[in-house]
Amino acid sequence: LLLDLERPDEARQAIETAKSVLSSQVESDEWKARFCAVEATFTFEEGGEQYLERATEAWEACLEKHHADSLVVTEAILFFDEQGQSDRAIPILRRASEETPETYGFRVALAQRLAAQGEREEAEALFREVIESHPNSQVQNLLIDFSSDAKQYAQALRVLTAWMELMQPPPTPVELLYAV
Repeated sequence: LLLDLERPDEARQAIETAKSVLSSQVESDEWKARFCAVEATFTFEEGGEQYLERATEAWEACLEKHHADSLVVTEAILFFDEQGQSDRAIPILRRASEETPETYGFRVALAQRLAAQGEREEAEALFREVIESHPNSQVQNLLIDFSSDAKQYAQALRVLTAWMELMQPPPTPVELLYAV
């Protein structure tokens, strides 16, 4: 809010105060990761393009310390995307998914990024890996879309049919997807 009110000095002071309290009183890695993301975001928003290098360094440091935190990963990727550095997303997502294989969201995001860059085989393998480990997730729908986008309708139908068998009776939206 202070930045929106164009009061950057007060905003910086609030960040420094929070940093002091955090370092002396908070043990939670989650809160440390959140603060790291706030500080990296603030660095850029405070100075815009003239602070781009400092903000980039802040995000890199944040990712080094909290490379598997969903907020840090998501916000860092958004930052790099906005700076025209979308190519940085795949290594960030690879590291996060390797560190936390139980968090399938990283693998799904990685598969989507790979598919967008034309790495369809690796993307499909990741989608299938997630489906195997989380059979009742919505990832089947992503694989159906992925297959349909590639005009692999028979494969999409196989995935959808297998998914429907898991959900007896399947919900109406899934039945509608089957019809179209």
